[in-house]
Amino acid sequence: MIEFVYLWQNKLDTVTSNPESVLLPQIIHILDQETRKTILKRSFRILVAIYKQVYEAVIDPKNQYPENLLALDPKSLEESLCS
Repeated sequence: MIEFVYLWQNKLDTVTSNPESVLLPQIIHILDQETRKTILKRSFRILVAIYKQVYEAVIDPKNQYPENLLALDPKSLEESLCS
């Protein structure tokens, strides 16, 4: 299971450094910039919500994951992707 968390963290690093890397190609066909921005923010908020669940499970002492396994807290991720 810990390998999954490391893989998740690596993918997340890619997303935070280059959010456009995870976009579906169809997004370019949305002409209205405001609609496109809304779709992106909602999508990233879903990603942040999922990350928050993973983060909370990892930091819960009963699950016995190593400390500091996930370097980014959910609030920082949200600020990075949704601002």
